[in-house]
Amino acid sequence: MYRCRDGVPHIVLEARRPGARVVIGVSDNGIGIDPDDAEKIFQVFQRPHSQEDDPGTGIGLAIVAKAAHRMGGEIGLESAPGQGSRFTVSLPACVEDPYN
Repeated sequence: MYRCRDGVPHIVLEARRPGARVVIGVSDNGIGIDPDDAEKIFQVFQRPHSQEDDPGTGIGLAIVAKAAHRMGGEIGLESAPGQGSRFTVSLPACVEDPYN
């Protein structure tokens, strides 16, 4: 999470099952992401901010996106600079109970 320098970090996790999908969401009150960088951040070694501003490798979201796509899912982003971010991962739900 890219966090604002001032203030307390606030993270919200959510999970829901709309129909035949499972949606996992993570929201924060961080620094947000410019819409021009929205697609770029899901590519390996692409970061919206400089290493000096916020450390990181630029591989985390790329790994999540690739895993989601391989499982038949998709990843989404809602964000604006200074407004925080909300990431969602939507995956096909299991149609059978794996424990029976």
